[in-house]
Amino acid sequence: MGTLSEHVGSRTPSRTVVTAVIGGAAACGLLAGVVSGLLRAGGGEEPPAALPATTAAAPTSADPAGAGPSASSPAASLPASAPASPSAPASASASASGTPAVQPAPGPAAGRYTLVLAGTQLAADVEGASVAPGARVMGWQFSGAPHQLWQLQPSPAGGYHLVAAHSGQCLTTAGGAGAPVVQQPCADPAAAGGWGITALPGLPGQWALTDAATGLAVGLGPAGDSSLALLPPGSTQGWVLTPA
Repeated sequence: MGTLSEHVGSRTPSRTVVTAVIGGAAACGLLAGVVSGLLRAGGGEEPPAALPATTAAAPTSADPAGAGPSASSPAASLPASAPASPSAPASASASASGTPAVQPAPGPAAGRYTLVLAGTQLAADVEGASVAPGARVMGWQFSGAPHQLWQLQPSPAGGYHLVAAHSGQCLTTAGGAGAPVVQQPCADPAAAGGWGITALPGLPGQWALTDAATGLAVGLGPAGDSSLALLPPGSTQGWVLTPA
Protein backbone atom coordinates (compact mmCIF):
# COMPACT_ATOMS: atom_id res chain seq x y z
CA MET A 1 0.00 0.00 0.00
CA GLY A 2 1.51 3.34 -1.00
CA THR A 3 2.10 6.36 1.03
CA LEU A 4 -0.53 8.95 1.75
CA SER A 5 1.12 11.40 -0.57
CA GLU A 6 1.07 8.83 -3.37
CA HIS A 7 -2.58 8.09 -2.69
CA VAL A 8 -3.49 11.69 -2.65
CA GLY A 9 -1.36 12.48 -5.68
CA SER A 10 -3.07 9.80 -7.73
CA ARG A 11 -6.41 11.35 -6.89
CA THR A 12 -5.39 14.92 -7.48
CA PRO A 13 -6.73 16.10 -10.84
CA SER A 14 -4.25 17.52 -13.30
CA ARG A 15 -4.24 21.22 -14.14
CA THR A 16 -5.75 20.50 -17.59
CA VAL A 17 -8.66 18.51 -16.16
CA VAL A 18 -9.27 21.18 -13.53
CA THR A 19 -9.35 23.87 -16.17
CA ALA A 20 -11.80 21.90 -18.33
CA VAL A 21 -14.06 21.15 -15.39
CA ILE A 22 -13.99 24.76 -14.23
CA GLY A 23 -14.91 25.95 -17.71
CA GLY A 24 -17.85 23.53 -17.94
CA ALA A 25 -19.02 24.23 -14.40
CA ALA A 26 -18.88 27.98 -14.94
CA ALA A 27 -21.40 27.67 -17.75
CA CYS A 28 -23.80 25.88 -15.40
CA GLY A 29 -23.29 28.13 -12.36
CA LEU A 30 -21.49 25.40 -10.33
CA LEU A 31 -17.98 26.91 -10.24
CA ALA A 32 -17.97 27.51 -6.51
CA GLY A 33 -18.95 23.93 -5.60
CA VAL A 34 -16.36 22.40 -7.93
CA VAL A 35 -13.54 24.53 -6.54
CA SER A 36 -14.52 23.56 -3.01
CA GLY A 37 -14.52 19.89 -3.94
CA LEU A 38 -11.08 20.12 -5.54
CA LEU A 39 -9.64 21.80 -2.47
CA ARG A 40 -11.00 19.04 -0.26
CA ALA A 41 -9.56 16.44 -2.61
CA GLY A 42 -6.16 18.11 -2.28
CA GLY A 43 -6.42 17.73 1.54
CA GLY A 44 -6.72 13.91 1.41
CA GLU A 45 -10.49 13.58 1.12
CA GLU A 46 -12.23 11.52 -1.54
CA PRO A 47 -13.13 13.84 -4.41
CA PRO A 48 -16.75 13.94 -5.39
CA ALA A 49 -17.94 12.14 -8.42
CA ALA A 50 -17.50 14.11 -11.61
CA LEU A 51 -20.58 16.02 -12.64
CA PRO A 52 -21.84 15.61 -16.20
CA ALA A 53 -20.94 18.51 -18.37
CA THR A 54 -23.84 20.62 -19.49
CA THR A 55 -23.77 21.76 -23.11
CA ALA A 56 -25.60 24.95 -23.87
CA ALA A 57 -28.03 24.66 -26.72
CA ALA A 58 -26.81 26.37 -29.82
CA PRO A 59 -28.87 29.36 -30.67
CA THR A 60 -31.13 28.93 -33.68
CA SER A 61 -31.93 31.33 -36.40
CA ALA A 62 -35.64 30.98 -35.70
CA ASP A 63 -37.49 34.04 -34.58
CA PRO A 64 -37.38 33.89 -30.73
CA ALA A 65 -40.72 35.59 -30.56
CA GLY A 66 -42.26 32.92 -32.78
CA ALA A 67 -43.66 35.57 -35.02
CA GLY A 68 -43.12 33.62 -38.22
CA PRO A 69 -40.44 32.74 -40.75
CA SER A 70 -37.28 34.78 -40.88
CA ALA A 71 -36.62 37.29 -43.63
CA SER A 72 -34.56 34.66 -45.44
CA SER A 73 -37.45 32.20 -45.55
CA PRO A 74 -38.80 31.53 -49.04
CA ALA A 75 -41.87 33.54 -49.93
CA ALA A 76 -45.20 31.82 -50.05
CA SER A 77 -46.05 30.37 -53.44
CA LEU A 78 -47.90 32.81 -55.66
CA PRO A 79 -51.18 31.69 -57.20
CA ALA A 80 -51.07 30.68 -60.82
CA SER A 81 -51.62 33.53 -63.20
CA ALA A 82 -55.21 34.16 -64.26
CA PRO A 83 -56.24 32.45 -67.48
CA ALA A 84 -56.06 34.59 -70.59
CA SER A 85 -59.27 36.20 -71.67
CA PRO A 86 -61.09 34.28 -74.39
CA SER A 87 -60.35 35.23 -77.94
CA ALA A 88 -62.67 37.68 -79.60
CA PRO A 89 -65.16 35.95 -81.91
CA ALA A 90 -64.32 35.97 -85.56
CA SER A 91 -65.99 38.70 -87.52
CA ALA A 92 -69.19 37.79 -89.23
CA SER A 93 -69.03 36.89 -92.87
CA ALA A 94 -70.22 39.33 -95.42
CA SER A 95 -73.21 37.14 -96.22
CA ALA A 96 -75.09 34.25 -94.62
CA SER A 97 -73.19 31.73 -96.77
CA GLY A 98 -69.81 33.25 -95.86
CA THR A 99 -69.17 34.46 -99.42
CA PRO A 100 -69.89 38.08 -100.28
CA ALA A 101 -72.35 38.49 -103.06
CA VAL A 102 -70.73 39.39 -106.36
CA GLN A 103 -72.19 42.58 -107.69
CA PRO A 104 -72.32 43.02 -111.46
CA ALA A 105 -70.04 45.68 -112.84
CA PRO A 106 -71.96 48.85 -113.68
CA GLY A 107 -72.31 49.87 -117.30
CA PRO A 108 -70.80 53.03 -118.73
CA ALA A 109 -72.30 56.38 -117.87
CA ALA A 110 -74.65 58.04 -120.31
CA GLY A 111 -72.86 60.28 -122.77
CA ARG A 112 -71.26 60.43 -126.23
CA TYR A 113 -68.66 57.81 -127.14
CA THR A 114 -66.72 56.27 -129.97
CA LEU A 115 -66.92 52.47 -130.18
CA VAL A 116 -63.74 50.76 -131.37
CA LEU A 117 -63.16 47.00 -131.62
CA ALA A 118 -60.52 45.98 -129.10
CA GLY A 119 -57.12 45.39 -130.65
CA THR A 120 -58.01 47.21 -133.86
CA GLN A 121 -58.54 50.72 -135.21
CA LEU A 122 -62.01 49.84 -136.51
CA ALA A 123 -64.81 52.05 -135.19
CA ALA A 124 -68.58 51.55 -135.41
CA ASP A 125 -69.25 53.72 -138.48
CA VAL A 126 -72.51 54.44 -140.34
CA GLU A 127 -71.63 53.58 -143.92
CA GLY A 128 -70.98 56.64 -146.10
CA ALA A 129 -72.23 58.95 -143.28
CA SER A 130 -75.73 58.06 -144.53
CA VAL A 131 -78.84 59.44 -142.83
CA ALA A 132 -81.14 56.96 -144.55
CA PRO A 133 -83.03 54.51 -142.37
CA GLY A 134 -81.60 51.02 -142.69
CA ALA A 135 -78.07 52.17 -143.57
CA ARG A 136 -75.49 49.59 -142.55
CA VAL A 137 -73.10 50.09 -139.70
CA MET A 138 -69.54 49.03 -140.50
CA GLY A 139 -66.26 48.49 -138.76
CA TRP A 140 -64.30 51.28 -140.37
CA GLN A 141 -61.01 53.05 -139.82
CA PHE A 142 -61.32 55.34 -136.85
CA SER A 143 -61.53 59.05 -137.70
CA GLY A 144 -63.71 60.57 -134.98
CA ALA A 145 -66.16 61.91 -137.58
CA PRO A 146 -69.78 62.56 -136.46
CA HIS A 147 -71.03 59.32 -138.10
CA GLN A 148 -68.68 57.43 -135.76
CA LEU A 149 -70.05 59.10 -132.63
CA TRP A 150 -72.78 57.42 -130.57
CA GLN A 151 -74.90 58.83 -127.76
CA LEU A 152 -75.55 56.31 -125.00
CA GLN A 153 -79.04 56.82 -123.56
CA PRO A 154 -80.46 54.56 -120.83
CA SER A 155 -83.45 52.59 -122.13
CA PRO A 156 -86.70 52.33 -120.13
CA ALA A 157 -86.60 48.60 -120.83
CA GLY A 158 -83.07 48.33 -119.43
CA GLY A 159 -79.77 48.67 -121.20
CA TYR A 160 -79.07 51.52 -123.61
CA HIS A 161 -80.09 53.10 -126.87
CA LEU A 162 -77.14 54.00 -129.13
CA VAL A 163 -78.03 57.08 -131.15
CA ALA A 164 -75.92 58.13 -134.16
CA ALA A 165 -74.76 61.71 -133.60
CA HIS A 166 -75.00 62.72 -137.27
CA SER A 167 -78.50 61.27 -137.99
CA GLY A 168 -80.29 60.95 -134.66
CA GLN A 169 -81.18 57.35 -135.51
CA CYS A 170 -80.68 54.32 -133.28
CA LEU A 171 -78.42 51.35 -133.73
CA THR A 172 -80.59 48.25 -134.20
CA THR A 173 -80.84 44.81 -135.76
CA ALA A 174 -83.50 42.28 -136.65
CA GLY A 175 -83.09 38.55 -136.71
CA GLY A 176 -80.69 36.04 -135.22
CA ALA A 177 -77.01 35.21 -135.64
CA GLY A 178 -75.57 36.81 -138.78
CA ALA A 179 -78.23 39.54 -138.97
CA PRO A 180 -76.71 42.90 -139.97
CA VAL A 181 -76.54 45.90 -137.64
CA VAL A 182 -78.15 49.04 -139.06
CA GLN A 183 -79.52 52.44 -138.04
CA GLN A 184 -83.27 52.99 -137.75
CA PRO A 185 -85.45 55.79 -136.37
CA CYS A 186 -85.56 55.33 -132.62
CA ALA A 187 -89.40 55.19 -132.72
CA ASP A 188 -89.16 52.00 -134.84
CA PRO A 189 -90.30 48.95 -132.85
CA ALA A 190 -87.10 47.19 -133.88
CA ALA A 191 -85.12 49.76 -131.89
CA ALA A 192 -87.23 49.49 -128.75
CA GLY A 193 -85.24 46.68 -127.14
CA GLY A 194 -81.95 48.48 -126.92
CA TRP A 195 -78.55 47.05 -126.09
CA GLY A 196 -76.77 45.61 -123.15
CA ILE A 197 -73.26 46.87 -122.44
CA THR A 198 -71.35 44.81 -119.88
CA ALA A 199 -67.72 44.69 -118.79
CA LEU A 200 -65.77 41.63 -119.97
CA PRO A 201 -64.22 39.72 -117.04
CA GLY A 202 -60.44 39.78 -117.04
CA LEU A 203 -60.30 42.32 -119.86
CA PRO A 204 -60.10 45.77 -118.28
CA GLY A 205 -61.59 48.53 -120.38
CA GLN A 206 -63.42 46.15 -122.73
CA TRP A 207 -67.16 45.82 -123.02
CA ALA A 208 -69.51 43.35 -124.66
CA LEU A 209 -72.26 44.91 -126.81
CA THR A 210 -75.26 42.55 -126.89
CA ASP A 211 -78.73 42.69 -128.43
CA ALA A 212 -81.26 42.88 -125.59
CA ALA A 213 -83.81 40.84 -127.53
CA THR A 214 -81.59 37.86 -128.37
CA GLY A 215 -78.59 38.17 -126.08
CA LEU A 216 -76.27 37.84 -129.07
CA ALA A 217 -73.12 39.97 -129.20
CA VAL A 218 -72.16 42.43 -131.95
CA GLY A 219 -68.91 42.13 -133.86
CA LEU A 220 -67.45 41.87 -137.31
CA GLY A 221 -69.69 39.58 -139.33
CA PRO A 222 -68.63 36.70 -141.54
CA ALA A 223 -69.29 38.54 -144.80
CA GLY A 224 -65.71 39.78 -145.02
CA ASP A 225 -66.82 43.30 -145.92
CA SER A 226 -66.39 44.83 -142.47
CA SER A 227 -70.12 44.91 -141.77
CA LEU A 228 -71.18 44.59 -138.15
CA ALA A 229 -73.55 41.72 -137.37
CA LEU A 230 -74.86 39.53 -134.56
CA LEU A 231 -72.36 36.84 -133.68
CA PRO A 232 -73.17 33.16 -133.10
CA PRO A 233 -74.14 32.20 -129.54
CA GLY A 234 -71.17 32.10 -127.19
CA SER A 235 -69.07 34.41 -129.36
CA THR A 236 -68.03 37.80 -128.08
CA GLN A 237 -65.86 40.60 -129.34
CA GLY A 238 -64.68 43.34 -127.02
CA TRP A 239 -65.35 47.02 -127.60
CA VAL A 240 -63.47 49.99 -126.19
CA LEU A 241 -65.71 52.95 -125.39
CA THR A 242 -63.99 56.32 -125.38
CA PRO A 243 -65.84 59.49 -124.34
CA ALA A 244 -66.00 62.01 -127.19
